[in-house]
Amino acid sequence: MTEGGDSGVILLLESVHPAAHAVLEQAGQVLTTDEAADRLPCEPDEIVGVVTRGRGQVSRQLFGRLPSLRVVAR
Repeated sequence: MTEGGDSGVILLLESVHPAAHAVLEQAGQVLTTDEAADRLPCEPDEIVGVVTRGRGQVSRQLFGRLPSLRVVAR
C-alpha cells in the first residue's frame, strides 16, 4: 500500500466498517456510490478497485467501463 493514497480510486458500492474504510484509504482515494455504479463519482479510468459487500452489483457492463481496474473484492 502506498502512503497518501495516490494509487487511484477505490469505489465502494456500499458502506464498510470504519476500520476497513481506513485501510482502503491507505491504498488509494476511496469514493462511495449507491447508484449501483450507473453514475460513477469520478472518471472511469481513475478507478483501480471496486469493493462490495454483496448487495452492490458488479456487472460485465461495469467491467467494460473501467479500463484501469485491477481488483474487485467482496
